[in-house]
Amino acid sequence: MEQSLGGDNAGNFTTSLLSVVNTNPVLQDCPPESIIKAAITASALSLPIDPNLGFAYIIPYNNKVKTKETVQKADGGSFVRTTERWQMTAQFQLGYKGFIQLAQRSGQFKRINATDVREGEYLGLDRRSGEINLEFEQDEAKRSKLKVVGYLGYFRLLNGFEKELYMSVDELTAHAKKYSKSFAKGYGLWNDQFDVMAKKTVLKLLISKYGALSTTLQEAILADQAAVEEDGYKYVDNDKSIVDDSDEAKDKGKSDKENVIDGETVEDGVDQSPKEPTEAEAPQAEPVAGDPPKDEAKATTPEETPKEKLARKIAESKARREADKK
Repeated sequence: MEQSLGGDNAGNFTTSLLSVVNTNPVLQDCPPESIIKAAITASALSLPIDPNLGFAYIIPYNNKVKTKETVQKADGGSFVRTTERWQMTAQFQLGYKGFIQLAQRSGQFKRINATDVREGEYLGLDRRSGEINLEFEQDEAKRSKLKVVGYLGYFRLLNGFEKELYMSVDELTAHAKKYSKSFAKGYGLWNDQFDVMAKKTVLKLLISKYGALSTTLQEAILADQAAVEEDGYKYVDNDKSIVDDSDEAKDKGKSDKENVIDGETVEDGVDQSPKEPTEAEAPQAEPVAGDPPKDEAKATTPEETPKEKLARKIAESKARREADKK
């Protein structure tokens, strides 16, 4: 974890992550490993995870997990028993400010923005040129009283190419119903922060299809709304990726999408490396002047790593919450 978070930054990021977990009790029900992996994704993109900033989020989702076990029969045969259970899983989610930040860092975008569109401002689309005809109300006091009818994403590259995408509130609602299982159940960011998710969606679709995609932007698009597993991304909340323009993205996400519901949990690998000889087996060296006493050397324990500290803090917080219920 120290290497993934950049050495000196590991302590600060761990503190920030603990703050996020402590302010969201549901995250405490997620496996610490899924929380840490989501955090590492945000750190790799150099995006803060404070939800108040709106760059990136760590969101808990209830995921249906299948586990398999081999059962021995009395006649010597065996069969595989499959059981299902619900498990809260943490996933990384990019905010629309995160998309803007990553686009700016690429050095290819001169301007990029997302905004709501109010009643009377959208005047239509030129099908031939793709130009969107808009006339924004300039009086903010009047505009604030107008109903939001849609959202606009816009960018202009340094080479002069520009593109924009408009989606109505009805289109965005249909999009949320199709790609977010939590929206249909009445919870999640689409329900709590529709404005934020709508701006993010128009930007994500626009940049994915027409933008200059840096390696970092491509990785961010694939990681968005995914739980990070050893073999790739698992899309917990959405059945399919909403971005499928490149064959590479399709191939990379294919196995992930098939396992949105039917993913199996895999235990961390058992260490098969040779074991150190026990004290009784090891040859006894003659004491050397200046060496610390044997008992004193034993008393020295390795310093707790940020990953271990996080797992311990989450377990302690969860235990306190369970105790409060009793």
